[in-house]
Amino acid sequence: MRKTAPVLLCLIILLSGCDDFTRFKQEKMECQTNLFGPVDLIIKKKKVGSELRATGPALDKKLTIIAQDKNWLSAESDDISAEINFEKKRVTLRLNNKLESVYCKYHNFKM
Repeated sequence: MRKTAPVLLCLIILLSGCDDFTRFKQEKMECQTNLFGPVDLIIKKKKVGSELRATGPALDKKLTIIAQDKNWLSAESDDISAEINFEKKRVTLRLNNKLESVYCKYHNFKM
């Protein structure tokens, strides 16, 4: 029994660092805009066709990711679009005829 404890411990350490065994993952860009107020962009999957949620006091919209790369993604719905540059932590939001580009705080949560 005592010989299996180190093996089990090593296995747990190896598996905990692997993204394939992540139960929940969420990325969030927390932005303070002049035109739209505070806006959070919540991403559960960085994949074309997946959903991005834009929330704030004056905003609650679901957008569809239409293009993505390792460092950026673009999402849109009928009246709103968002472009996110993860490397520079910069978000460009367009709602109807209003456009604003701001630097945001990035949060990555995994469980």
